[in-house]
Amino acid sequence: MMAAMREGAISREHVQAVVHVMDTTPERRATVAEAEGTFAAAASQLDPSELARVVARWVHTVDPLGALDAELATHEQRHLSVSRTFEGAVAINGLLAPEPGAVVLAALEALSTEDFRNCRAQHAGEGAGGEATVTTPGQHRADALVELSRRYLDSGAAPEVMGARPHLQVVVSAASLGVPAGTVGAEPAVLDRVGPLSIEAARRIACDADVSGVRVDDEGMPMAYGRTRRVVPAALRKVIRLRDQGCRFPGCERPAAWTQARHIVHWSRGGATDVDNLVLLCSFHHHVVHERGFGVRGSPQHGTLTFHRPDGSVIHHTRPFRC
Repeated sequence: MMAAMREGAISREHVQAVVHVMDTTPERRATVAEAEGTFAAAASQLDPSELARVVARWVHTVDPLGALDAELATHEQRHLSVSRTFEGAVAINGLLAPEPGAVVLAALEALSTEDFRNCRAQHAGEGAGGEATVTTPGQHRADALVELSRRYLDSGAAPEVMGARPHLQVVVSAASLGVPAGTVGAEPAVLDRVGPLSIEAARRIACDADVSGVRVDDEGMPMAYGRTRRVVPAALRKVIRLRDQGCRFPGCERPAAWTQARHIVHWSRGGATDVDNLVLLCSFHHHVVHERGFGVRGSPQHGTLTFHRPDGSVIHHTRPFRC
């Protein structure tokens, strides 16, 4: 295979797909050496990832115990690292054995259907002028991982931590919640486990959340913790779900179970928490409305609800597609 690589018939990645399975026992290396010509011929017809699957299948056939040992070794090496970057993002890296890895892949792919990808590319990523932005497979997988985690936390199945159901915890001053986006000097919000968070993101989270007042002293130290209250009570949520049936963003067909209640005029700016000032949005479109400059106007009760791009133009669609 080295000769074929030097001649340019195959790539270095092709060679590596074969070489990595030789680093085991002398018997395995001898067997691979005997099949090298077959692998070289296959490499000329396949890309490196396809060749790797062929080699793996061959290994399981001629050396099943060795393949099992390799799976067990990979399982022992499993790990997942989650760290915060200097910019406040979260970096994830890890390794899973084949079967657990397949479980994760199946779950991610379930939320990365063709309709979902088409929606992101054709509509949800529209810019100020209405042009579509293309999202990558990696971005779809990242979105799917967040959605899986969000649904798990929302389900109530997660075990309690220090007597409370785990979820996002944001600390922000009441004054900051009411300032316009981009106000210089406004005290930022703080997101538990991560750090500073934009005020607009905090407003989005606060649209549909449990809110508790905390009184602090002159140095910012907590002195008293007020009673927790739900911004959108359960009874009101049921009314909104019956009315909206799902995300109201034009073209989106995500069901009510995947949505959050969004204040048209935020409660921190005097907006009422009632049926005429609340609308259901899926998490993605809730983000679009708060952080990407899209707008919601009108009355959902009286049929005058409209959605607008950042340039003020109304979003119209003649055919639905799922988001």
